[in-house]
Amino acid sequence: MIQEATKAKFHLSNALRLNFDNYIILEDLFPVVWSRKMVQNYIAKHKK
Repeated sequence: MIQEATKAKFHLSNALRLNFDNYIILEDLFPVVWSRKMVQNYIAKHKK
C-alpha cells in the first residue's frame, strides 16, 4: 500500500464505500498506513 499509491487509493475508496464503519481497522492493524495524509483525507471525504 505504501509503494503503490494508485492501487491503495482504489482499494481504500472501495472499502470505505462498502462499509465505512470498519475504517478503524486501519488504525489498529496498519498504523503506518493510518498515519498517511492520503488515508486521512480519504476517510474524511467518505465520512460525510
